[in-house]
Amino acid sequence: MKNDLWDFSFAACLVIIAMTVIGVMPGCSNPNDPHHNDFLCANSKVIDSAYVIPYGVFNEELRNDKIVYQVCPASVIVSIIFSETIIAPVYLIGWELWEPVKKR
Repeated sequence: MKNDLWDFSFAACLVIIAMTVIGVMPGCSNPNDPHHNDFLCANSKVIDSAYVIPYGVFNEELRNDKIVYQVCPASVIVSIIFSETIIAPVYLIGWELWEPVKKR
């Protein structure tokens, strides 16, 4: 009986974590959105009249050689915290790992 309660609690925690991630991630999509979360998101920027977006492991072709990028620490931290969900780390490392900083 004790193990069944533990299994239910663990599953419930995973569902709560997954729902939290799903609820927070849409705030990353539009920086003009009042619910935009600068801490969790690698931010897009306008640098030298060009709109530069963050990139990750899966979309490195978007990298602009004229721009200096830095690793977004929030993406790394959130990926580690939510590593059990698999979805959050894949998204954050795959598409939002490096954010634009300035012109080279």
